[in-house]
Amino acid sequence: MQHIMIVTASTGGGHNSAAHYLKQSFEERGIFALPIDMFKATSKASNYVMQEGYHVLAEKAPNLYGTLYKWTNQKQINDAVFSTLFTGTVFRLNYLLDKIEPKLLIATHPFAGKLIGYMKQKGRTNVPLMQIVTDFKPHNSYYHKNIDAYVVASEYSQDALIEMGVDQECIYTYGIPVKKSFYSSFNRKERIFNEDKPLHLLIMGGSMGLSAIGSVIREIIKGKVGHHLILTVVCGRNKELYDDLAKEHQEDIRAGKIRLHGFVDNVDELMESCDLIISKPGGLTASEAILKSIPMIIPFYIPGQEHGNVEFLVEHNMAIEVQDVDQLSSHLKQLVEHPDLYRKMVANMEQLNKTYSIEKIVDLGIQMMDEQEKQDS
Repeated sequence: MQHIMIVTASTGGGHNSAAHYLKQSFEERGIFALPIDMFKATSKASNYVMQEGYHVLAEKAPNLYGTLYKWTNQKQINDAVFSTLFTGTVFRLNYLLDKIEPKLLIATHPFAGKLIGYMKQKGRTNVPLMQIVTDFKPHNSYYHKNIDAYVVASEYSQDALIEMGVDQECIYTYGIPVKKSFYSSFNRKERIFNEDKPLHLLIMGGSMGLSAIGSVIREIIKGKVGHHLILTVVCGRNKELYDDLAKEHQEDIRAGKIRLHGFVDNVDELMESCDLIISKPGGLTASEAILKSIPMIIPFYIPGQEHGNVEFLVEHNMAIEVQDVDQLSSHLKQLVEHPDLYRKMVANMEQLNKTYSIEKIVDLGIQMMDEQEKQDS
């Protein structure tokens, strides 16, 4: 049986989710896929620093995180960081490659592709390497000249990689891998406003459940949208946020005006049942929304990669950025009063999601393995 290795890292939920869904799709085709969390595989200390460091910066010091992200997006600084700080991780990856002997390497985290690219450059492996770009505007960490193929979410992402020096023939706009149920068009909801039915809003903050959700809910409740609303709220793994909201909004929850959830695994069904999503624009969340053609309103984001996602979504008229949460109700009211704006956003998402296919990513991986086998024979 052919086998592959998918290298990820636990900085946010998106990289691991992409790895998980790729594993499922490859194994449905008879190809064993082994996910490796690169920092967990290095040491407990390394994983703690990377995982907790990301969570603390993203939640408690987002402006500092954004500054670091921007600073390391310069090629010379980025190369210097990777050539000095991750020697232990490179050593461990080299050991795993020798032990597992995969026929294909897939990186769902930019650090993974970069470090394996260095290993290929130094002749430590010749295994074909595919990089999954999980944001719409790639950071310089995604680039290495020894990455053999890039899978991106749009031509916008493709153009950014070409500017870095990537050959266009190595870039495939198959989208960020998500759960297979998102790709199905069977019984997909026709997205139109109906004055006789409530406007159903899905409010999310990513797998961590950003605490800014609370201010969003309060603004919507006090605002005058001019339409009956139902709020489905997903708090992710943030138990404290869930408990606070349950206490603060217990009357609306009992009345069915707010449907409160913790971490869920049926986001596809929730998106299908709702009319708009109010969320931070993580790469996977945005891709899921595009596949379900549910327009986004973005009242908060993590500076850095998510700022690039906002730029893409707003520029291509798939989302509305809310600069101040106090403006949220007025944006909702504008969409209710001008449904043509909403329909255009839906149409733009439907146009883009035609190119998205996790099966084509698997096909590409098989093609890369076949080509390497011919070279080796």
